[in-house]
Amino acid sequence: MPRYEGTDDIPASIPTIEVAAELEPAEERFTTPSHEVRSERPSNGAEGERSGEERPPRGRVFLTLGEADGADEAKVREAVASHAPGTELLAVELRRSHTFLLVQPEAVDGLVAALHGKAWGEKTLAAEKARRRRR
Repeated sequence: MPRYEGTDDIPASIPTIEVAAELEPAEERFTTPSHEVRSERPSNGAEGERSGEERPPRGRVFLTLGEADGADEAKVREAVASHAPGTELLAVELRRSHTFLLVQPEAVDGLVAALHGKAWGEKTLAAEKARRRRR
């Protein structure tokens, strides 16, 4: 029986089985299809925009009010309306522990000032300009 590299340290009490196997040639086994990948993101107005669509400018506010606090979208909108009347919410992204409020960029600072430190039920709200996600 031929001995293979690295098998000398296997105790005799462990049964071993030899299996004959044929491997594909290495060059066929490790080839992957190649495709071109862009390394830079296109800037606004550059090629790569979806069929002329342009995203409207928007600001995001992080608010410490979420589903765990008993809030739903209607309650978040109600809290914003009571503390910052006249602020137009473009969208509400409700999460388990917090909410992102999407507003016009010029309304971000006013909304943060109106919500931060205010009470909602027994909870004191914290609001701040949302940071960019890490990647």
